[in-house]
Amino acid sequence: MDIVTALGLSNQILAPEQLMACGKPLSAAALASIKPTNITRAIFQTPNAAAVIEKFIRLEKYCASPLRLNITGDQKSQLNLEQSFSGQYRFDKDTKTLAAPVRAQMIGLFLSRSGYSGMDFAMDCSNDVLSFHIGWKYAPKGIEAPTIQSSNLQDHVRHLFTTDPARGWRIKQVTHQLGLTSRSLQRYLFASDCSFSHILKEVRISRAKALLKTPGYTLAEIGYCCGYADQAHFQREFRNIVQVTPRKYRLG
Repeated sequence: MDIVTALGLSNQILAPEQLMACGKPLSAAALASIKPTNITRAIFQTPNAAAVIEKFIRLEKYCASPLRLNITGDQKSQLNLEQSFSGQYRFDKDTKTLAAPVRAQMIGLFLSRSGYSGMDFAMDCSNDVLSFHIGWKYAPKGIEAPTIQSSNLQDHVRHLFTTDPARGWRIKQVTHQLGLTSRSLQRYLFASDCSFSHILKEVRISRAKALLKTPGYTLAEIGYCCGYADQAHFQREFRNIVQVTPRKYRLG
C-alpha cells in the first residue's frame, strides 16, 4: 500500500510535480474532489486533532514514505509542520511519494472532515526547510468518556478502544478519557490479572476478524485500521493469537 493510493489521490487529481519533495499544493477544486477511502475514514473518525495527526504520521511510516512531516504546535488551535529535504532528492516514478504541501493540505482536510472549521493555511519555503501553518477557529466538542453499564474497569477500557480501533492508544490517553491516573489504571489491571496491552490486542484482533469478513478491505488496510505500525506486525500478531494467517481466516 502506498500513501497516494491510501489517501484516495488519483492520477486525475495529482500532477507529476505534486509527487516530489517540494511540489505544488493542490487546487481547491482538486482538494474538494477527493473521496473518502477506508484509510481516510479511519483517520478522521475521531474529532480530535491529536488523534488525526497521530494517525497521519503512522500512515506515513506504514507506507514507508521517504518524506515525512514533523508536527508541532499546541494542537488546540493550530499546527506547525516542518519538513527538511535534500536538494539531491529526485522523484522516482516507480516510488510513489507525496509533496509536503499536499500532505499538509490533507491533514487540514481531515481536520475539516472531523468537524474543525474556520481553517487557515500558510506555507513558506526557505533555507531548505518547508514550513506550514494550519489553524482553526472552531473545534468540535471533545469526545466524552464512553459510558457502559459495568463496574469492571476492564470493560470501560475495552469499550474506549472499540470507539476508535485505528488509533495508536497510549496509557495516558486512556487515563485522561477515564479520569484516572496511569498508576491507578495499571494497578487495577494488574490486580485483575490483565494488562493494557492484552486488552488492546484483544480489541484489535476482534476488529481485524470483522474487517476480514467485510468486502472491500485489503489486508494492508485492515492492519492500519486496527492500529498496527505495519502490515508485518499485524499479520504476525494475528497468526500468533488466532493460529492462522489473516488470508486463511478470510478464506475461511
